[in-house]
Amino acid sequence: MRILFIDKHPLIADGFAALISSFEDWELRSATSAEEGAELLACFAPDIAILDFDLGDDSGLKLLRKASCWPSQARCIIYAPGDDPVLAGIALDVGAKAFVSKCADTSQLIEAIKVISDGGTWLPPNLLQDVARLRTSIDGRNRGLTDREFEVLRSLAYGETMGEMAFRLGVSYRTVSNDCGILREKLDAKSLPELIRIAMSRKIL
Repeated sequence: MRILFIDKHPLIADGFAALISSFEDWELRSATSAEEGAELLACFAPDIAILDFDLGDDSGLKLLRKASCWPSQARCIIYAPGDDPVLAGIALDVGAKAFVSKCADTSQLIEAIKVISDGGTWLPPNLLQDVARLRTSIDGRNRGLTDREFEVLRSLAYGETMGEMAFRLGVSYRTVSNDCGILREKLDAKSLPELIRIAMSRKIL
């Protein structure tokens, strides 16, 4: 099984390599940036890709959104800083097959790899109920946001830039920028990253 590990911290990648050294049929490649990771996705064609949520130059979620362009059918794990059910739900919506916290025991990452390699989906046991409840609950459309604002907010959370959003929606960049400005006012956020954090903390997303 070919595994690609993309994390901006080389020491974490080295630790993972040591962790799976006993699995003789697992071949590992690693990358420390989204750009390097995208290149390996193309030439290495992994079966499993483990993506750091925050890659510094990009996000694992944004890289995951480009999965349809990958030559391989890699099944992806989002490797995140903590156990956040909202973030886990977003990761699954974008196309991840597993969500693992870096704070968890490393056995969870091994278990996730085995489960998704067999075609399953994996979440930490402590998040299963929260993620299920969030994914079936009434969404942010009833929380003071218009359908358009909710769509813009979700797109930002998925890692889409305002330029990419404008192109996809067939509107001007200024229109999307105005929508983001209105969202910042409604949620009292000073920046787009803060906007997403507030939306997650209030469970709007």
